[in-house]
Amino acid sequence: MGNEVTFLLAFGAGVLSFVSPCVLPVFPAFISYITGMSYNEVENRTFNARAILHTLFFLVGFSLVYIALGFGTAFLGGLLIEHANLIRQLGSILIILFGLIIAGILNFNFLMNEVRLETGHSKLRQKKIQWYHIKFTEGVHDYG
Repeated sequence: MGNEVTFLLAFGAGVLSFVSPCVLPVFPAFISYITGMSYNEVENRTFNARAILHTLFFLVGFSLVYIALGFGTAFLGGLLIEHANLIRQLGSILIILFGLIIAGILNFNFLMNEVRLETGHSKLRQKKIQWYHIKFTEGVHDYG
């Protein structure tokens, strides 16, 4: 058997992820969104060519995005592996420099300055912007 992932194992993992509590409750809204039909129309099986066409275009677009992400990640991984020694050496130099700065042997004044972005918004507005940013970040994290 070894390290091979069989088709049956991959299919079973897909089915398990589909029936997970995070995905299954969203399924009716997902179907309505893809087909452009209400849930009752979908439930009554009044599918038409438009619904199938919407579904196909959605799946093709979704697949293309993840295929492009996969190719990009593979390309970036190849570059990192190809230049692993150089990255390791640069990282070592950077760690030594940081250590010398913390020890006080090196002193770069431009690194010791604090810079803040003034937005001109009130404190309440800034809190709201921070809250939306935090919620957006949580949503991206939960989706990923």
